[in-house]
This record gives sequence, C-alpha cells and structure tokens, in this order.
Amino acid sequence: MPQKTNTSDKTTNEDILKELKSINTQLITLNNKIEDSNLLARESKNSEDTTRYTDQFVIRLLKVKNS
Repeated sequence: MPQKTNTSDKTTNEDILKELKSINTQLITLNNKIEDSNLLARESKNSEDTTRYTDQFVIRLLKVKNS
C-alpha cells in the first residue's frame, strides 16, 4: 500500500534537499581550494628544486674557474 506524504514531510524533504545542495556547494569550494593549494605547493617545490640546481651549477662553475 503506498504511503501518503503529508505537507510537513514534503517541507522537510525540501529543506533537506536545500541543505544538501548547500553542503555540496561548500564541498566543491573546499575541493577547489585544496586543488589550488596543491598547485601552489607543486610550484613552490619546483621553484626550490630550480634554486637548488642553480646553486649547484654555480658552485661547479666556481670550482672549474678556480682550478
């Protein structure tokens, strides 16, 4: 036998749907911030690696020059 849905149940379901949509939007925003943060971390690591390689290269050049 089918269940009858009263008005208060419908309102509650609509409220739940709105809340879930809001939570979904917040999760998407959070995910985008995490992706941005990860991208910045990778760029920072690449920058550190480049600096280290440049430093090593300059040290080698100085050693060759002083030889």
